[in-house]
Amino acid sequence: MIKDAITLFEDYLAACVEMGASDLHLSAHCPATFRVNGELVSEGGEDGEGISGKEMDTTVLQADQTKEIIQTITSDKQ
Repeated sequence: MIKDAITLFEDYLAACVEMGASDLHLSAHCPATFRVNGELVSEGGEDGEGISGKEMDTTVLQADQTKEIIQTITSDKQ
C-alpha cells in the first residue's frame, strides 16, 4: 500500500521522536535521513529493518509528495 505524503511525513516525525533525532532530511527520490547524535542515518538498512529496529515503510517521496508536505507545513506568509 502506498501511503499519502502527509501520512508518510507523520510517520517520519514519529520516528524522529522515537530515535531522538534532531533533524529530518527529506528530498524527492531519496530515502528519509535522520540526524541522530550528530550522525546522518538513512531510513531502512540492508536488511530492510528501520533505524529504530522496527520495519519501516521505505517509500521514497516523489516530487509531488515533497511539494505537498512543504505546502501543508508552511503558511501563506512564509
